[in-house]
Amino acid sequence: MRTTFSCACALGVAASMFAAAPLRAVTPEEIASSIDRGLAWLVSQQNLDGSWSAYYGSEPVAGTSLAVVKLEERAFEMGYPSPFDESYPYRENVIRGLNYLMSQTASYGAGMGVCFTLGSHETYRTGLGMMAIAASRAPDRVVNVSGSYVDGWTYQAVLQACVDYFVFAQNPDGGWRYFFMNEPSDNSNSGYAVLGLRYAEAPAYGFECAIPDSTKNRLSAWLNAIQDASGGSQYVVDGDWVNLLKTGNLLFEMSLVGDSTAVPRVQSAIVYIQNTWNDLSSDPGWRPHEYQCMYCLMKGFVSLGIDTITVAGNPVDWYQEFAAAIVASQNADGSWPPDRWGDSALATAWALMVLEKVAPPPPVEVQIDLPDCACDQAGYDVKTTYTVERFVVDGVLTIYEDSVLVDTLILSGFTGTAEHLYSVASDAPGIHLWAARLEVVPVGGGTPGRDADMDNLVVCETPQVGDIPDQIAPFQPIDLDSYLTYNGVLPVTWAAAGVPDGWTVTIDAGNVATVTPPEGANEPAGITFVASVTCCPEIVCSDGDMAIFTPNQPPDCSGAYPSIARLWPPNNTFTAIQVLGVTDPDGDPITITIDGIWQDEPVNTFGDGNFGPDASGVGSSTAQVRAERSGTQKVPGNGRMYHIRFTASDGRGMSCSGEVLVGVPHDFKAVVIDDGPNFDSTIVP
Repeated sequence: MRTTFSCACALGVAASMFAAAPLRAVTPEEIASSIDRGLAWLVSQQNLDGSWSAYYGSEPVAGTSLAVVKLEERAFEMGYPSPFDESYPYRENVIRGLNYLMSQTASYGAGMGVCFTLGSHETYRTGLGMMAIAASRAPDRVVNVSGSYVDGWTYQAVLQACVDYFVFAQNPDGGWRYFFMNEPSDNSNSGYAVLGLRYAEAPAYGFECAIPDSTKNRLSAWLNAIQDASGGSQYVVDGDWVNLLKTGNLLFEMSLVGDSTAVPRVQSAIVYIQNTWNDLSSDPGWRPHEYQCMYCLMKGFVSLGIDTITVAGNPVDWYQEFAAAIVASQNADGSWPPDRWGDSALATAWALMVLEKVAPPPPVEVQIDLPDCACDQAGYDVKTTYTVERFVVDGVLTIYEDSVLVDTLILSGFTGTAEHLYSVASDAPGIHLWAARLEVVPVGGGTPGRDADMDNLVVCETPQVGDIPDQIAPFQPIDLDSYLTYNGVLPVTWAAAGVPDGWTVTIDAGNVATVTPPEGANEPAGITFVASVTCCPEIVCSDGDMAIFTPNQPPDCSGAYPSIARLWPPNNTFTAIQVLGVTDPDGDPITITIDGIWQDEPVNTFGDGNFGPDASGVGSSTAQVRAERSGTQKVPGNGRMYHIRFTASDGRGMSCSGEVLVGVPHDFKAVVIDDGPNFDSTIVP
């Protein structure tokens, strides 16, 4: 995806007056070869004190800063984790260069920050020096340069002090000039001040220095004044001298204060660039090869994510045109010739940074969010929020747990803010460190942007509750801890869940549970015993097991039968009858009580032998019934049927009732006909 800027504004007359000769397009291989040769020459120019001379020897801080930035960026391009990596071939060059820069630090006094040298070109030098510090991406590195103003400081402290200097040195009009209290502000010096500030605040470099909003607001107001009616940037307000170099600075400054390509003053600046693009002069144009001008335009384009512009109605890939001009003008020894703005050392540094689009990376941010804690069996979500401002980028978001890569998200043509969710089903108990890393490269090339964030999470072990056995009344106390598996350090609490109305469950200090059903309960109850630990105020980790408690059940009288069901011969004697077949589901011993004995024939009637009463045993466990029946012509009879009524008790308050039948047939082979329990067998009428 490429971002093309095209404005529906009439091109100025100047655009039609110039016809730049087309340059031969260069291949990626030619660009890479040019960079390698340029780097080799640049490294060879380092002085014994670690510096690089620039502007014919008068600007070693500027020359050193630009060279160090290029070598630092080269380390990351080559895949090294740091320019200080022991195996990076230019490690010592970087260290010696940075040490030289630290030796050049100074201050106007307490509260006024730190700059690079006092007077003269301190604004240029400080902005460039800040680039070199930030590009190290090593905020915790400590300065070890004896005699330096900042010896023993961290790089973070040094860079923030440089920001403080620019806040202190900002002119009342909102810009900067060569040094403190040098007015009016100009947009060459201001461009380098903003360059340092932008590097200092960029999250990708890891410093994220604080720049007061008031500083940006004053700068933004000054940008309105320094931009003339053509859209280009003047050198000083109302001072004319508008050119592409300063307009490149203008774009870059506008991006610092939050402008996008949708802002009218940005559009106006780009129209000026498009109208002036083919100007064949070195001022206001960039041709044939004004390296600082190309660098300033490049950082402005890259900061706003602009890949192409429209010149005379045609799209122009500004990078391809710059690259062609730079490769074509390179000297045989790998250097580049002086231009209007600097000697070979500066020209070479600027050319190399243009070829590799070395500018502050896109503003990126990544934030990883975790719950305060989680249970090992319940899992949790890892939410990562990532943001890329103003640029369209390709890149990768990687998620790590305890330094192990667990998730990767590829970004393509992305800009804006989005969220990514990674779900963890379960995790080992303990403290886990999570990290999110965002690495992006602007589409079309440019300085990569990086950011990272970390957060930790406590994962608690969940108590495991084993199989608590079911019980049938009478219920026994339960030692809950004997069913617990737990190796954690948090206190375990027990609770009962699902307790039916009327039932009670008590758990004592020793975690022994006692279950009591209500009086008369006969339905089983499922009660879950839950063991839990409080991982953090919002999260409780728990496990439980359900046990079934069956209360005292009544005996079952449905299968009752008499010990003797048929009496013969009818000899008028008593026979003992027991009630059998009664069961108890709890296994309780059963007591039978005879409640009554009835028969279907009258007691002591005709033809039964004149005996009475015919039964006894009411209130005892055994019935006594007489073996007789009626059998005369007056009372012919059809056999006698005794109805023995009983109650079966389990001795624990539960009982059932029933009756068993015992018959005396009229004849041996006859069937006893039951005419119903009409007469109390124990009473003689």
